[in-house]
Amino acid sequence: MTVAILGMGPRGLSILERICALHTESAINEHMQIIIIDKNAMGVGAHSLSQPDHLLVNTVACQITLFGDATVKNAGPFRPGPCFHQWANNQGYRKVGDRYIKSETGLAIDANDYLPRRLLGEYLNWA
Repeated sequence: MTVAILGMGPRGLSILERICALHTESAINEHMQIIIIDKNAMGVGAHSLSQPDHLLVNTVACQITLFGDATVKNAGPFRPGPCFHQWANNQGYRKVGDRYIKSETGLAIDANDYLPRRLLGEYLNWA
């Protein structure tokens, strides 16, 4: 079986994760080839890593995740992982002036902060 995924932004990543999880769990013992078509870095989509920090996502950091959990019913197996807010803090990002950088100084990122799109691109690429 061959599956092609066009575009590896957030939705493409989610589709890839679900295909892999469900195929692994299924009794189908068939080899699967997955072809990924995207000119950009994996996961980034419209969240270019070169965007300036003043371009923000329109959702607070704690409400963005690529990982499912036990609250998602009948979705098959899931791989736990951090939400965008947890990831940014785990990576050492802090707000220094009007920039978000890895630093030991500056303000901690709050769960309800609106973070830069380029930082979301990093999270999506990491996931």
